[in-house]
Amino acid sequence: MTSVALATPDTDWHVGRLYEFALDLGASAIAATPSPYVIDLNRAPDGAALYGTASNTELVPLTSFDMEPLYRQGMEPDTAEISVRKDRFWSPYHRKLQDELNRLRNAHGIAILFEGHSIRSVVLRYFDGTIRNLNLGSAG
Repeated sequence: MTSVALATPDTDWHVGRLYEFALDLGASAIAATPSPYVIDLNRAPDGAALYGTASNTELVPLTSFDMEPLYRQGMEPDTAEISVRKDRFWSPYHRKLQDELNRLRNAHGIAILFEGHSIRSVVLRYFDGTIRNLNLGSAG
């Protein structure tokens, strides 16, 4: 990886601490542990764009939020490596997430998923201007 990638500027640092209050309230939590530079668990497994009109990173990103290369030239992950990362990280995470949502629905009749991040407030690659402190969506 490049020196930019090794500095991990786009990592969600301290997300566990940021949202630990939710555990005190009885919420369930699942933490994503791989760096988004290894695989971005928030992307579709087929690599479909997350933001329709913005520049998107891939399932296995090749560039940082600032469009800087993450891998040294000629060392980018190939299709086989991406498949390994999907099997090792993406699939188990999403299975666990689905299992937990199903468990909560069975126990309470409903489950609401809040996905927590600690992204910096200005990422022009994705959004013009400043990102809101709280964004609520509908998964569609």
